[in-house]
Amino acid sequence: MEAFLLFPQNEAALTKNKTNAYVFYKGSVAEADGGKFEKGYSLYFNSDFTTITASVYTSLGVVRSITGDFEVRKDGWMHVVASYDGKMMKILADGTEKAAKVFNSFGARAPHADEYDHPLLIGYGMVGFIDEAKIWSVGRLTTPELADYDNTCPPLPFVGHVAAYFAFNEKINSTETFGYGKGCEPTSQLSLTGGCLKGVVGGTNGTVAKISVRNAPTTGVQKPGGPYSNPHITHLVTKKAPSTRRHAISDHGIVSGTVDTVIAGGEHVQYTIDTRDRCNYFYLAAQVDAYRSNLAKFDYIWFTEDPPVPMYPLTKVDSAGIEILSPNTGTCYGGTGAPPYVRGNVYSSIMKPQVTGLHQLDFVTVEAVKFTTTPYMVEVVASVPVIANVYYLDSTHAGVEAAVFVQLIDKFNNVVKAPQTFDVEISLVGEPYPEAVPAKVTYHADLAMYQVAFTPSAAPLEGTYTFLLTSSSWPEELGYNVFPTMTSPAPAQPTPTPTFTPAPSPFRPVAVEGSSLPYADAAAFKMGQSSVLYDGDLFSIAGALRSKEYTNDVMKLTNLHVPSSQGTFSFTKTIDLTVTSSVTDDVTVELTVDTESMVTAGHVMPTCYDIAFKAANTGALLKHYVDPYPGCNTNGTLIYVRLPASSLATLGKTKLHMFFGNPSVTADLGDPYATFAFYEGFEKDETDYYSGGSYVGPFDLVEPCSLKKLSVPSERQCRPSKLFSKAGGGAMHCESNTKAVLLSELGKTLSSFKMTAWMYDSNAGNAAEFISPDYATCDAVPNSENLLPEGGPLLARSTAVGTYTLSHKLKYAVSSPWESAVSERFADWKLLTVESDGSAMTVKVNDQLVKSAPVGTSADRVLISHGYGVDGDAHTNITESHVYWDEVKLIASSPSVVVGEIPSDDEAVSFSDVSARAWSIVSTTGTKPPARVGHTSVVYGDATYVFGGERSSYAYNDMWKLNMTSSSWSYVPPAQGSKVPKGRYGHAAVVSNGAIIVYGGRGGKAGADLYGDMWSFDIATSTWTELSAPPMASRFGHGMTLVGDTIYAFGGWTSAGFSGDFFSCSLTGGSCTDLTYGCHFAPDLPTATDVGLTPRYEVTMANNGKFIVVTGGVSSEMTGHQEAFKFYIDGCSWQKMKLSTTVTATALQGSSGVLSDGSAVYAFAGDSASHNFADVFLLGV
Repeated sequence: MEAFLLFPQNEAALTKNKTNAYVFYKGSVAEADGGKFEKGYSLYFNSDFTTITASVYTSLGVVRSITGDFEVRKDGWMHVVASYDGKMMKILADGTEKAAKVFNSFGARAPHADEYDHPLLIGYGMVGFIDEAKIWSVGRLTTPELADYDNTCPPLPFVGHVAAYFAFNEKINSTETFGYGKGCEPTSQLSLTGGCLKGVVGGTNGTVAKISVRNAPTTGVQKPGGPYSNPHITHLVTKKAPSTRRHAISDHGIVSGTVDTVIAGGEHVQYTIDTRDRCNYFYLAAQVDAYRSNLAKFDYIWFTEDPPVPMYPLTKVDSAGIEILSPNTGTCYGGTGAPPYVRGNVYSSIMKPQVTGLHQLDFVTVEAVKFTTTPYMVEVVASVPVIANVYYLDSTHAGVEAAVFVQLIDKFNNVVKAPQTFDVEISLVGEPYPEAVPAKVTYHADLAMYQVAFTPSAAPLEGTYTFLLTSSSWPEELGYNVFPTMTSPAPAQPTPTPTFTPAPSPFRPVAVEGSSLPYADAAAFKMGQSSVLYDGDLFSIAGALRSKEYTNDVMKLTNLHVPSSQGTFSFTKTIDLTVTSSVTDDVTVELTVDTESMVTAGHVMPTCYDIAFKAANTGALLKHYVDPYPGCNTNGTLIYVRLPASSLATLGKTKLHMFFGNPSVTADLGDPYATFAFYEGFEKDETDYYSGGSYVGPFDLVEPCSLKKLSVPSERQCRPSKLFSKAGGGAMHCESNTKAVLLSELGKTLSSFKMTAWMYDSNAGNAAEFISPDYATCDAVPNSENLLPEGGPLLARSTAVGTYTLSHKLKYAVSSPWESAVSERFADWKLLTVESDGSAMTVKVNDQLVKSAPVGTSADRVLISHGYGVDGDAHTNITESHVYWDEVKLIASSPSVVVGEIPSDDEAVSFSDVSARAWSIVSTTGTKPPARVGHTSVVYGDATYVFGGERSSYAYNDMWKLNMTSSSWSYVPPAQGSKVPKGRYGHAAVVSNGAIIVYGGRGGKAGADLYGDMWSFDIATSTWTELSAPPMASRFGHGMTLVGDTIYAFGGWTSAGFSGDFFSCSLTGGSCTDLTYGCHFAPDLPTATDVGLTPRYEVTMANNGKFIVVTGGVSSEMTGHQEAFKFYIDGCSWQKMKLSTTVTATALQGSSGVLSDGSAVYAFAGDSASHNFADVFLLGV
């Protein structure tokens, strides 16, 4: 209990009292006058003010109290306080102890917890003035200095420990007074409206005679009236008025110094100012135009030209800000309540910043007094997008997943970084049968760009694709700037509807694991085989070798069809490597690749995330890393690839395969930690370097000379920072006026290596910041210890590079001994490099040679020294510098591995790393069918059914079943009494509703008989049924596919020679229709002849339900066709697909099919006059 008291100087006024004078009394006037048993607390004087008594009721009828002598102070305010901590009670007056007692009986006893329904009297029986009355809920023995500060600045920060506080700041003659405390905070709604701790004036001649409130602030308010109306104090005033003006900025509860977010160009973005004094009272001066403000772009700076330097970063505020000359609205408080229970002056103003980024909002009073609060930070974000910058739209390829990058721009030319939700509409228009193309959108926050991945199905002969973005949250349609590259100039005017035409694609060869097939000679691969696609794997069944040897084996290519979520790489480069001598450890090679050309061609994403490597196209993907300097999409991109020692075991030439072009990859496939002997990019938060309280980061903190490991303090001298970096989002910052040595040991020694690191030099006049791969100890003495390099011109035991002003203040330095390099210092990032091949070494700064030696050095560590000399001492002022480190790498190289020239051309490919794509011979059980060629294979359920074929001019008409789950063969005899078709080969077969449909073929002696019959084999009953034959010429080597219940057939060989017939047959209706010259309902649409689909045989057909694709075949000149055609089923219209001609035509004479999702047609095997082919190709449709 404490209060400030001002007694009258007239002693007679003090002796008029006939009863006790209560500073505080927990109870009513009647209870005080009646001397009732006290259940609460009190602090009072006897009637002549010569003693002071404090009492507290604990429990069970026990009241603890103490009394001490008291002398009234007659020359000013007096502070009295009584404190009870459960065992000891003390009374102090102006800091002097008046009474004290330790209560040992019953031990410690807290004040009673019951909230008795008694009011609190303040000043009952007192004469003079009372101010700053407080009831604390803790035992607080106030010193005079603290009490004086509390008096000037009431204890707002400790409101949680204040049960009741009354400042008596109301106007004279007020009839009410207001307090606050826990549960009745000055900013609470109840306090602002006077709804809690409201006291009632009991006197008629003064401001406050007594007030009546209950003990705890949460238990309600005692109503005025009745026994509380007798006057006992003539006058009460405040002891001190609020002091020096203080200002606080607020906006929807945002406190000063934090970041608020506003939208660029916002019409109703405003701030408010609540003015307060330094005690946190609201200031009530009525000046509506009292303030001016300035909003300016905020940034950081990292160096100074005038050392010694301060701590970093320093702040920089653009002088050209947005000045608001005067607020346009203002309200001044005019009520009768007292602060802090009511709001003070509120000033508001509208600001319209147009440039995004962090800004600082400063306020100045009309007297040019700056606010004492910390600056208010405002983050200006872009408004709604009005322009879409679209990159690489014209670099798409038909049938290949493309990645177009989109950046959204607002009307002030700001990049919209907040993620947006929108739809992508990609449509092929201008063709007879337009189609919509689905797209997948991924947001890259580091680029503030959207990756839009989609697969255009064709390179249209007519028309184009359109590309539109739509969102209900955007108020208007976008304009589009289309850029061929990231560095292209903007077009003069945006376009409302971007269009593009994909480049034609070839049949893409499928990259197969390893370099050899199950047969020793790939050139002697099978011909006349049949193939099926089952569960994503391609099966090749039977066939004949080039040597005329017939086979009945089954071969499998695993994972031909990769689910779309896994993605496929569409391009490749093959890089020659030469191993000149034995290699026993993994080697990391450095490649310099022109990724700018690759990105512009649409072959790789501008992030280079979609790059992968394999050694000789075998085994798992290799670990690699795309160096952020100079980075992706440049003509000199550095890519590091770690080669396992096993891939370098054979001397001589080997291959390194680089795969790229896979927009399904949305995160970087590179892994620097697994690529290098050591790597740290400092992208993690500092907390990530601790586990269970122990430091697990990349470096140990060590002593400068002995390199003995030290415990890592919680406040580290060098720590990860997210404010500044060379690459990515983080770097390591070593602060000025500190010193540290950081060490990471490899556990092995590298004789051939390259160490690189980015160092930000703050250009401090005194600095010692260096990195070393071999620094071992201090005080190296030339010629008396082991020198490194041995016997060389560097006369000490370590190689280091960085800033070392003990050697030279204006240039970078290299050891050893320390000497200045030719490269001059200035504040910027510097690339430091130490490289050795075991026989020679070089040191570079920003790729500029600063030192070389004809002998090598070695690396067994990465050591970073900050603020120390090489003798382990912190020399005068060298700790003034601060430094940032980023992208620290130690690369294990080898002169025994020579990288050949990187090919400039990109080859088409289809590669996936979902798991190995490799050929193998399937180990089957059961009785195998006789070896054969020219047969058909179809899949139904979990089985493949093989029919027909020939061997040595004998034509088969038997049916065989291969169980695909158990790999077991079985013969399927026809049902008893069932009529069986003649033996044949060169026929075609499909599956429809549990039946195998067979049409055409050849047989008889030397295959001279041509067949035009059609048969159905019921799989469930093994029954053959002859169907109505199509009214077409008999044929073999034709293509056939099933759409619904309708068979479509094209081409083949008839008695008249090569055929260009195209017809359909309904399996339910039994009728066939000749479509060679088009449909009767669409006589003007292109026919097969119109688009150049000439007669041919050994043609293959596949469909995806929407259209039929015809590929390959042999012409009348007996050459293979490298062509593909589409037939739109619903529209009865043909179209020739535009293809790139980078695939050998004869490779397309084999079998084909369509992938399960309809996205691509595969073509497999084939033969020419001199060669059999084992290639597998994919054509996206």
